[in-house]
Amino acid sequence: SPPAPVVPPVGLDDAKDAVDSLPHLSEADRGRLRAFVENSHGEPPPGFSRLTADLVIEAELTKEARTVLHKLIKERLPFLVSDTVPQNRPLAGHLRVRHKEAQPKADRREQTSKWPAGLPPYCHFVLLKANYDSLSALGVLARAARVPRSEHRRVG
Repeated sequence: SPPAPVVPPVGLDDAKDAVDSLPHLSEADRGRLRAFVENSHGEPPPGFSRLTADLVIEAELTKEARTVLHKLIKERLPFLVSDTVPQNRPLAGHLRVRHKEAQPKADRREQTSKWPAGLPPYCHFVLLKANYDSLSALGVLARAARVPRSEHRRVG
């Protein structure tokens, strides 16, 4: 596989400008995010790791506003990652921002998972194949679905 693209480092002034340009945030939340970005560029206080902190913005944001913020953070602050922390109300959530290196691997898998939450974790189907044996056909499916071959089962 090709190497991961190298993200150019973002200077502190550029990062502050990016924070100031984010829409839908109050001045207080913008200030908290600016402080979070500043702390990410400097040395953490003794006994703390700068990569362990999360910033949760608890503003009442619509889904559309959160989507805009997620995209802008991804584009303008590439060293950070954002996601939505669910609330008890439908379609409501807080915006969480953290360092990309601090994102647990399990969370990365959850973000890329597109499987519907209400369905069982498997799919039954009939495979019609021509000029392929079953194992070769499953290998092609596994590569296309980016799922290990060992996760596929066959009967008959």
